[in-house]
This record gives sequence, structure tokens and C-alpha cells, in this order.
Amino acid sequence: MTTIKSTKVIFLITSLAVFFSFHTPAWAFDAEDIEVYVDGDEIDAINDDEDKYIVQSNYVDIEIENEDPNTYTTATVNGEEAEVSGRDWEYEDLKLEPGDNTITVDANGTTVEIIIDYVDAAAPKSYYRVPDITDETSIEVFDGDVVLDIGRNVILEDGRDEIARNQNIDFSIYDREYIRGSGGFNYTPSSRLYRITGGDVDEDDDDIDEYSLLDSGTLTLKYDAKNIGKGLDTLTVLWFKDYDGSPNKSAVENLGGRVNTEENTITVTFPKNGFGYYGVFNFAGNFIDFSWGDENTQWAKTYVMPLYAKGIMQPLNQSSNNFGLKSFNGIQQYITQGEYASMIVKALDLPHGEISGIGDYGYPITTKDPYLQAAASHGLLNGINFSPTSIVTREQGAVMVARAANLRLYDDLDLISRIIGRIYTDTETMSPWAKPYIYAAYKSKYLVGMKDPNYKYRYKFAAQQPLTRVQAAKVVYKLMENKNANQ
Repeated sequence: MTTIKSTKVIFLITSLAVFFSFHTPAWAFDAEDIEVYVDGDEIDAINDDEDKYIVQSNYVDIEIENEDPNTYTTATVNGEEAEVSGRDWEYEDLKLEPGDNTITVDANGTTVEIIIDYVDAAAPKSYYRVPDITDETSIEVFDGDVVLDIGRNVILEDGRDEIARNQNIDFSIYDREYIRGSGGFNYTPSSRLYRITGGDVDEDDDDIDEYSLLDSGTLTLKYDAKNIGKGLDTLTVLWFKDYDGSPNKSAVENLGGRVNTEENTITVTFPKNGFGYYGVFNFAGNFIDFSWGDENTQWAKTYVMPLYAKGIMQPLNQSSNNFGLKSFNGIQQYITQGEYASMIVKALDLPHGEISGIGDYGYPITTKDPYLQAAASHGLLNGINFSPTSIVTREQGAVMVARAANLRLYDDLDLISRIIGRIYTDTETMSPWAKPYIYAAYKSKYLVGMKDPNYKYRYKFAAQQPLTRVQAAKVVYKLMENKNANQ
């Protein structure tokens, strides 16, 4: 009996072996039959420790190709089920750690392993995703080359002013050669170009302006200190809202920036709708105003060029190489109230935007310029019969800069009148209410005046005379420098 049973068992096993050799089930296949793709590229290194796939992204998409829909019905990546996509399987946003990552792919019990090497480096084509910003306050990527501070409780909103479904922010790097400057673009790159996007925006998607942060933040970029020389004053950050490969044809905003020479960084405000492309640039142009041999304009180059490079002051004629410091017949050009107020707001990086209610501040503001509305909301225009195209008097210039710099003012007008009378010989031209501001501007050396040739130590302020563009440039430059020194 035992022999017979043994014979039957051996026969049964042999029969099953023969049966399965001719009737292989659909789900039984070799590991080599599994085709795996990472971000669209087929992986050849299956179960091979010596070969690995190198990426520059901390998140990748895995696709498992299925040529025969009857081959397998389930697939997992690192134990988590992949989603069906047509006849294939996809696993999106697989997080990687720097270095080698062993990824296990299973298709109906058949398991393969692939090795993905994530190279975390600040190099062109690098990509970094922060999947959820709601738990972040400061984001540092690419070896600290980019730092985005967003503060607490900041979320992403979509184009409908609703909370975005995905709360991610993505960063990517383009080489500086990607910036193809041409005629009219007088900036040279001092860093790589960084693309910052939020929400459901693919790498090649142009709809980067559909999402915004709940509030603005700050962006700090490292710059290449080589070959800058004395050009630190003209370093700036340019924001390309929709970069098409040609800087002079793209929507661009000059953000200026505060330079830290010890860290080789520059910091700007990151607008809440600020997704796009960012880079550090150095102005490499010049204007004929500084080549005329006129000492009244040559000395101003120290102040005008940094303000222009940082987008704070603009030429009167954008299509001309003449900045407009004086007319062709040698007369000094004057600054308007609108330009002066805008320059102060930009130099101090005062919060600005669509401030509702143009008439709420009691000034006849006839423009929706956000910089002018910011000047009004910060009290710079109090007591001034403001009109954007009106010329600024020296008295008004002193009032506005004293308010912007938050200078100390004396309340005792009699005392101020006596003090200021010992400094200036033309106090009768000053408005009484403006004297505290004029004295504050004098004491802080923003606006001093001209030496009175009839006195050894006294000045003329010329309170009702126009403020020239050259003088305004010096005032605003000093305002910007003092602000940066105190931060």
C-alpha cells in the first residue's frame, strides 16, 4: 500500500509539472518582462546593484507598462498600490532621499527592484518639491542658494480665491546660458535662473500665475561674487513672470534687493502672486548724462545708477540713452510728486498692492498706481496738495523723506523756528508747519541746502524751489542705504 501511494504521489506531481509546463498561467512571468519607467524614461537596471538610474529630482513618477491587459491586475510600488492609467499603472510623486533609493515594484506577486540615485545638487535641471507648505515657514533648497520665507499659516490659493487642492511649491534650476539677452537688455546674470511654481503646475506648464500665496514673503538668492568687482550697488533681482527665453520680450519686474556681502546673497520681497522665474543680475549699461562733462550730473552717477539698476528710478524716456537729469540746453530736470513718492516706496520696499478706496485718504489721487496708493496709506502725502504730475518743491521733498525715514520731529514750533533761523537765511520762504520736517531732513543730512555766500556757516534752503531729479536721487539712495544698514 505504501509503495502504491508513493507511486500515485510521484505521478501526480509529475503530471502537475507537465500540466503547468504547457499551461503557464497569465500572471506567471519573469522579472525581465516588467517594464518600469521613471519620469518617462525606461529603466534597464532591474535587480542589478551595479546599475542605477540617476535623477536630479526629489520626487519622481513611476509607470509600469502593461502590454497585455490580461497579464496582471495589481501593481504596487514600495508596497503601495499604483493607480490604473489606461492599460498601464502609475504611481505619482514617489519621494526620494539623497543618494541611492531602492524601489520595489510588484506585479501580481512578481517583484523587481530598481535603484534610483537622487543627486541633491544646485545644478541646472535640478528640481525640488515641497509637497505641503502649510507646515513650513522657511524653505531652503539647492544647498542654500534659494531661501523662501513664507511665514506662519500661509496657504496657496487658486485662481478663484479658494484654497488650492494641492499645497505644494516646486523649485527648478536653469543655467544662466538660458538667459539670452539681446538689444535693450543691459543686465548680465550673476546667478542661475530659478523657477518657482505652486499648485498643479507641471514643469512645462505656462499657467504659473493661477496660484498665489495668502501673503507675501521674502526670497533670498545667492549670487556669484566673481567678476562683480565694484558692481554690488547695481545688483538686483529680476522677476520674469512668464519667461519665454528672451528677457527683453518677457514680462519682467525689477525687484531691487538688499545685498549681504558676507553671505553673497540678495533679499527681496516675494509677492504673494510671485510665481515665475527669478535671477540675480548686474546692470552693465550707461547713460550719456554722465558723459557730458557736467559736474552737476557726473557726481550723481553714484546715486542714479544703483537706483536705476534696482528698478527704483527710471529714465524720462525709456527708448533713449539719455536718463533725463537735464535737458539738452543744460537745464536741470525736476522730479514730479508721483515719481518721487514711487521712488521712496520702492526704496523702502513698503507694502503695496491694490489698496481699495482711492479717495479714502483724502488726497486727490487720480491714478491706481499701487506705489502712489502705498505712499498715501503710509502717510507720506499728508498736507501736500498731491498731484502725480506736479513738481516736488524742496520743502515737500523734506516732508516726505522725514516721514518715510520716521525721523524725530519737534512739536514746539517756536523752538524750531529759533533753531532753524540760526541755520538758514531764508526761513521766510518756509511753511511754518513744514519747519520741523526741514530741520529733521537737515540734521539727518538728507536735504541740507546751499551755502549762503554772505555767511560763513549758514545756508539757503530754497523751500519753494523745485527739487531736481539729481537731488531726489541722492535723497532716495541715502534713504535706501540707511534702511539696509538697519536691517
